[in-house]
Amino acid sequence: MSAGRQMADISSHQATDFGGKVSIADYAASGRTHLLIKASEGTYYANPYFAGWVSEARRRGLHVGLYHYGKTDTPAAMQWGLVLDAISSIGGLAAGDWIELDLEDTSPPADEQLAAAWLMEWGRAAIADGYPHGVLYTYPDYAVVGRLSPSLLPPGWRRLHIADYSGTADADLALPPGWDRSQLWARQYSDVVSVPGVPGPCDDSRLIQEDDMFDAAAAAKLTELDSLMRKVVLDPAHPFSLQGLHGQLASVAASVAAIAGTLNGMQATINGLAGQVSTVLTDETWDRSALTALADQLATLLQEVAALTPVPAAPA
Repeated sequence: MSAGRQMADISSHQATDFGGKVSIADYAASGRTHLLIKASEGTYYANPYFAGWVSEARRRGLHVGLYHYGKTDTPAAMQWGLVLDAISSIGGLAAGDWIELDLEDTSPPADEQLAAAWLMEWGRAAIADGYPHGVLYTYPDYAVVGRLSPSLLPPGWRRLHIADYSGTADADLALPPGWDRSQLWARQYSDVVSVPGVPGPCDDSRLIQEDDMFDAAAAAKLTELDSLMRKVVLDPAHPFSLQGLHGQLASVAASVAAIAGTLNGMQATINGLAGQVSTVLTDETWDRSALTALADQLATLLQEVAALTPVPAAPA
């Protein structure tokens, strides 16, 4: 495979742990065209080298991906905020840049059983902030246990960067459930590669297919689809809007709660009337005014019951 289809991913680990210096110039000179750079992790870490590396990579004409290392122990929406900070630090995404989510952590208190719901929250946050395209990085076992189906993500995020260090040919890789080969974007084939310009062993990947993130026509189609889905989900005026359905259900719940409150009040009235009737019957106090008051209360109760009971339509 040509160097142009290979892609390293780097983090501060490469800059601090091997006594060398990352040289984006040497990396680009090797013929590689894509570079993936760690931007952030969880809610607590931002790579101090990120903005400088991105600036140099752009200057060398590279396509640059920024990735966030997700931690399922804190909300995805909070972690998405670090991605926004990273994007702001580089003046926004340039043509050819992309966002990647690295979702693989199993160290406590992270839990892959929470990954599916966490991934949905991530996708919603990305769409809400106007980033309809991206890539999911993970490895097969985590995707299976975490139930990481592409249906959890917006259409433009249904690209898979899979870590598989086996000797299986790219064309024969077994993909996690729900994913098809058209969604396989890249394969990380090793984490101990010697890469020009990168000190120490490095994660290295092969780009599997032509990247529609860098194709304006394809990107426009995905954006159009994302916009339609967002309208269906969020626009209260849309007949199938989930947001509208949520509002209707909330209204029904409020009506039920109001009826329940009325019924509780009626129950108290009935109990009171029963007590008065019992007193009349027991003490034989046939006082006219007491009976009149009791009859008035019964009439009021019947009116309240009638208000809760639909009146049948008159026959045509």
